Amino acid sequence: ARCAWFAVLSAKCVSGLHFTTWHHELDQLHHWQAWAMVVVFVILALSNLHLLNLALAAGDAVIVMPSYEALSLLGQIVVGGIFFQEFQELDAWQHLQFWPGVCCVLLGVALVTRPEAPPDD
Repeated sequence: ARCAWFAVLSAKCVSGLHFTTWHHELDQLHHWQAWAMVVVFVILALSNLHLLNLALAAGDAVIVMPSYEALSLLGQIVVGGIFFQEFQELDAWQHLQFWPGVCCVLLGVALVTRPEAPPDD
């Protein structure tokens, strides 16, 4: 899931560069850094896909997929919020509303993926 965190982060950076190029007519694509970000994104996305396939091969999809999605979501929220300074715009009340919602998602995934109890014989 860590590859997904940074793949999404790099994808947002690349899309921001393209948006700036087309919408604001400030050509960002003539800089080597823009293309380096594209390469980083592709490598991270392919690595994420490969690691997810390895996890699915090693484990049960009913446990792997919800766990992957929950960890991926949590990491993307935290990494994106810190990198793009999105948490600074939230006041205390908004934090009190936002983080319990994130915890509810994680709790729901934990409840769904817990091992089944053996049947009573």
